[in-house]
Amino acid sequence: MRLSRAAWSVSLPGISMGSTVLPATLSGLHLALLEFSYFYLLLLRVGSTSVTCLVVALAWMTGAVAGLSWRRLNPATAVIAGVLSYYGAGAAVLAQPAGVHVWPIAAAGIGIGGLLAGHVFVFLLPAMTRADRLFFHTNNGFALGIVAGFAGMALLGERFLFWIPLFSGMVLLALLTPLEAAQRRALAGDDAAVASPHPDLAVRGVSTRSIRVLAVLACALNVLFPLALLAYAGWRREAPWTMFWGEGNAITWFSAGQLLLIAAIAYLNNEAAVILDGLGEAQPRRWIWLVMALGFVFLAADELFQVHEAIRDDILRPRGLFSGIPLVKPGDVTLLFYAGIGMAAAVFLVGELHRHPPALGLFVAAVALTTCILSVDALDKDIIGQWPMPRFWTSVFEEVGEIWGQLLFLLSFLVVLGRRIERAQRLGTAGGS
Repeated sequence: MRLSRAAWSVSLPGISMGSTVLPATLSGLHLALLEFSYFYLLLLRVGSTSVTCLVVALAWMTGAVAGLSWRRLNPATAVIAGVLSYYGAGAAVLAQPAGVHVWPIAAAGIGIGGLLAGHVFVFLLPAMTRADRLFFHTNNGFALGIVAGFAGMALLGERFLFWIPLFSGMVLLALLTPLEAAQRRALAGDDAAVASPHPDLAVRGVSTRSIRVLAVLACALNVLFPLALLAYAGWRREAPWTMFWGEGNAITWFSAGQLLLIAAIAYLNNEAAVILDGLGEAQPRRWIWLVMALGFVFLAADELFQVHEAIRDDILRPRGLFSGIPLVKPGDVTLLFYAGIGMAAAVFLVGELHRHPPALGLFVAAVALTTCILSVDALDKDIIGQWPMPRFWTSVFEEVGEIWGQLLFLLSFLVVLGRRIERAQRLGTAGGS
């Protein structure tokens, strides 16, 4: 059964073109990262010949055509299959680069990854209503993915190839799954979804109760997780900072996951604003939530891939750039650049938060704590070395303070989301009566 444009707009008024712009853009971004990861993998491990380019292009286009024709394909399945096939093909290539099996396995994996490239148009076109709009947003994402692919390989090398398809796939899956659930409910003729005053949020399972539960769980985890690491260090009879020292450890993964959660809440705030706008309550600054969502996704990627460390150690410091700034580590200005962009975005976000005083207070506290952490992170090690317990400040204090700053951002955004859900319920009920 095919979902028509009319059925989409009538059954699910909460899902509009505006609410699918980000999924369309990130679909293009993920597809570019996946395709170029295959391309770089084969170039590095098999050979930089015309055969490599031909196999990638033909297999990808074959998969895209198949995805365009396969209308019953589930978008979440396409994302998961594409990511899994990448790692399966990558394992085969790394195990025996010169084997006769390499090209058939690589072509099959690329074709499976390309399924989403075709199916995303079948899936998102009913909400976008016009093919040129859908092409515009997906192509913007694809172009951004090409740039990100070149930059990621230049800064991070093969570590980028290993992690980025999984990371971008997880982010895209979190956006496409609720939309697919909405489509499934519409096809099933779910009267509750049609009658709900806020159907888009209902599909995502968001309620004021779930927000309270999430806030309590987040607070508990942010206290218990660092304590568990400290206890584990004591059990192993190691210094407490060893659990927080370096990159790629447990606290890094916790931080990256929490940043992605903040991005998801920011995105839901945009969705709630779209619904309120449709119910007659204008939301002029709702675009800032999409900016914040993208910003926190980037920060999660920076946390996992150590982007700012790579810029500092591989580009700025070897060339002596930004090495004469007082009190700052040589070349360590990328975090200060991030902070400047964040402050500029915060000017627009404050206008959204001031209507919810608890949210504004939590946000100000988050900015203050994050500023302290960034200052410690950027300080020259010779200065910190003069402090009592210098390793504590550069590991335990920095990492725990970082996740607690994230917690304050999360709580601030949750306050806004809860208020907007309550407002949508009241407006929907009033409109229904």
